[in-house]
Amino acid sequence: MNGRANVGEFDNAETEVLTPITIEEVRSLIQTVPIDTKIHTFSTGYNWGLGSSVPVDSRPTSVSVSGMRTVRDIDIELGWAVIEAGVTQAELSQRLAGTTRMLNVTASSAQTSVLGNALDRGVGLRRHRTEDLLGVEITLADSSTHRIGWWPDSDQSGRVPYRYGTGPDLLGLFTQSNFGVVTAGVVSLLRRPEATAVVKSAVPSEHTPQLLDALANALASGLINAVPKIYSPGAQSSYAGADRSDESVVYFAVDGSRTSVDTLTHLAIEQLGLHPTGTEIFHGTEDLDAASDPVTKLVVHGYTGDVSAHDHLVVGTLGAEPANVDASGTGWIFFLPLLFSGERALLEKAYSIIGQHNTDHGPTVGATANLLGPDIVDFVVSIAFDRSSQTTSAHRILTSLHADFRSLGVLPYRLDAGHPLTRNANDLVRVIRDALDPHRRFSGGRYLPDEWTSA
Repeated sequence: MNGRANVGEFDNAETEVLTPITIEEVRSLIQTVPIDTKIHTFSTGYNWGLGSSVPVDSRPTSVSVSGMRTVRDIDIELGWAVIEAGVTQAELSQRLAGTTRMLNVTASSAQTSVLGNALDRGVGLRRHRTEDLLGVEITLADSSTHRIGWWPDSDQSGRVPYRYGTGPDLLGLFTQSNFGVVTAGVVSLLRRPEATAVVKSAVPSEHTPQLLDALANALASGLINAVPKIYSPGAQSSYAGADRSDESVVYFAVDGSRTSVDTLTHLAIEQLGLHPTGTEIFHGTEDLDAASDPVTKLVVHGYTGDVSAHDHLVVGTLGAEPANVDASGTGWIFFLPLLFSGERALLEKAYSIIGQHNTDHGPTVGATANLLGPDIVDFVVSIAFDRSSQTTSAHRILTSLHADFRSLGVLPYRLDAGHPLTRNANDLVRVIRDALDPHRRFSGGRYLPDEWTSA
């Protein structure tokens, strides 16, 4: 996580912020903003660790859609909700409490925009957030509004919430693209399991690559569910303020019936080779107590679609409520590469790189490995630092991580404001952008470079 004070050269960008609350107001502002001024759009602005609401362009007109907070419709039976861009995961998850459906929540603040995080391809505790997107409502540079993907009231969509529909699938074009202003969307709601057990276990850090391989096999067989998470010692220190140790901590969920979940959980523990004395099982939030650390509380709640513990971690880590994070004294920036779970040598090299950047008196560098499926590891590298004395060191580490992982052929799947995409070999993206936004009304942000060169 980081706020605008961490972004260096973007700190002094003077931006006018417009706050539309209706589609008509969005259309109007697009028509009235001078054509030579970039439009930079954000939702709640809690894209911490990657620049918050900081624009890449100098002095654009910023548009905050955080005021668009209506949950337009929910269908529990069919499992979908139509929400506006400012709806937070706290608001939607609370609406679903006590129902047979739940939200795939991300581990960030409870006040994070559901759509904002999904459009930036964030990761949930149950699956990748892009898998939650069924449709989006977007206003383009010509101020026309369109609905892409599946919508419940569309003659072309049908009753079944199926995002691909018939014909070309356009929905993917509007993630990480800034082709317009997204005002609303349809998100898929997960079936709530009858019972869920969450396992927490401490493992020697040097065994993490092997454990990732075992977790991948357990996911592939259906023995465990959701997104397993492994926090390195540095990550534990960053998030929970825990004393540094040589052990990592793994979390995973087992879903099942009330009669089967215990048997499945113990089978998973045995199959993964976890030591019983260092392993805890949580059958629900009632198993948590005052002594439980904030990461454990977040994960146990989060696997069930509950974000009530999320902001306790924010306050404990950054010393500020979500609304004040950008002004807090603790900085937090992220580097987000993807790794392959089966490449043990590469995983070992990745952890070695993290260890080289972690010193006793510098920023705290940690890694959280999120297994998005049997093959893909979302490797969240966190850099926690004191803004009064370590900002330069933290950004130097971040730049070095980009270079270190690129040398391994590994690239980030999400970018921070200080390292936007500067080239792209896909000319078709430029053609599409030229068609949708010929005058470059919208800021390219981190993903659409204005100067298009071959990689």
